[in-house]
Amino acid sequence: DISSVYIQAVIGEKDIPKVSPGQEAEVAVPGLPGARLSGRVVDVAPSALRGQRNFSARVLVKNEGEVLKPGMSADVSLVVGEASSAVLAPRDAIVEDRDKRLVYAVEGGVVKVREVELGAEERGRVEIVSGVRAGDTLVVTGQSDLADGEKVQPVQREGGLR
Repeated sequence: DISSVYIQAVIGEKDIPKVSPGQEAEVAVPGLPGARLSGRVVDVAPSALRGQRNFSARVLVKNEGEVLKPGMSADVSLVVGEASSAVLAPRDAIVEDRDKRLVYAVEGGVVKVREVELGAEERGRVEIVSGVRAGDTLVVTGQSDLADGEKVQPVQREGGLR
C-alpha cells in the first residue's frame, strides 16, 4: 500500500533546530513536473548523518493517485522561520541557468536580467535574499523569449504580471 509514503529529507545543521514533528511540508518531485504534494514531518534524527553536518527527517506524504513510487527523488520544502523583511516571489519567476538563479525584472518597460540568491521556499513562493527589492516587477512566464535590455509591455493578470 503506497497511499501514504515516507520521504527521507536531509536538513542542514543551521536549519535543524527549527524543524520539529508536526511541521507542514510541501513536496515537489522532479519526475512529476507540476505535481505538489503535502505532508508533515513525523520525526527528526537526534544526531547528524555519519560523516556529515546534515540531519535526516522523515516526512509523511499522502500519495493521492499513488503517483510517488519507491526510490523516486523529491524536493521537500519546510517553513523554518519567518523573515520580516523577506521579498517573496512566485517560484515561476526564478530561472535556473547552470549554477545561477536569475530573475527577469522589468524597469521602465525594459527587461533587466538579475542574478538572485534564494532563501526558503513554500507553496510555490520563494524568498529572494538578494538581487531584488520589494515592489520590483518580475516576469513569471515566457522568460526564455526575452533578452536583457529588451523593451516589453507587461500585462497585469490575476496573481501578478505576465
